[in-house]
Amino acid sequence: MQSVSDWCSSGVAAERAGDRENAHQAFERAWSSASTAHERAVSAHHLARVSTTAAARLEWDRTALASAAEADPNDVESLVPTLHLALAASLRRIGDNDGARAALTAATDAATTNANVSPAVVAAIVDGVAALEPRDPVIDTISTIGSARRFAAVAVLVQGYLASRVAGSPTALRDAVDTASVAGLISADEAAAITSGAAGPDVALGL
Repeated sequence: MQSVSDWCSSGVAAERAGDRENAHQAFERAWSSASTAHERAVSAHHLARVSTTAAARLEWDRTALASAAEADPNDVESLVPTLHLALAASLRRIGDNDGARAALTAATDAATTNANVSPAVVAAIVDGVAALEPRDPVIDTISTIGSARRFAAVAVLVQGYLASRVAGSPTALRDAVDTASVAGLISADEAAAITSGAAGPDVALGL
């Protein structure tokens, strides 16, 4: 009898081969075989990815996060940022940009509390924010820092940026820039670029 892990591996292999139908079937088998909250979270995440409608994808993303919330935090610590990222992408697809920003905030919060977070996750958070704010010079600067693989700086700055956007915290980005500067994570020129970018006419981020 195949385990949940076996079914997920089979599904991923089929998905990479472009066989979405067999991938979906394998992930459904994983979901029906899941006996723990962690297994349900993983299976639901995979099912979301191969869903053919935006509504189904969103529903599976939410199911994955709900299952992760029921699991031992130690078992899903590295998974949770990815689940929030997936939810953000699904919400953006249906035009719920405010919901997407909230999900990206949750992804950033989860990533910054995980010492072993993957650099790819941090980069994906920046990409997610950039997709929502395509002409924001602050995000352009943060993306440049991210391209240099300075992910500790990116995590601090994105957290401050999203707190400004989502929670309306008037000083969050300024505080993040100060923190990153004092810690030596960004240069004076980078701090100035973020400050000047945030001073644009459409951005009120407490700088």
